Amino acid sequence: MSVEQKQDQLLPLWEYSLLVSSNIRGSGGIGAIFVDASGLWTKKDKEGKTTFDEMVELGSQGWELVEVTPLAESGMTTQLLFSFKRPALPELRETTSEEAIRRAGEPPGR
Repeated sequence: MSVEQKQDQLLPLWEYSLLVSSNIRGSGGIGAIFVDASGLWTKKDKEGKTTFDEMVELGSQGWELVEVTPLAESGMTTQLLFSFKRPALPELRETTSEEAIRRAGEPPGR
């Protein structure tokens, strides 16, 4: 095995998860933005969970919050997109980055 192949296998592989919350209200104008995110802790979905509950659950499964992106509609923030990552499952860790890139272009189930 070449040095390049060994280095390729040592690259960390990640899996990603997204969580969208619509429990916020926002308003803005030129130079001013107000976001009321209290609904993240208080408003519950059909299963009785808040967005914060879902975030805690993801954290307990090894997911790390890496980014929060505000999503706007008509100039007002209406949702937040939470991006999470965690190390890939063991069977994917043994995959080289070249194989992972190839697999990413394949339809699911292959």
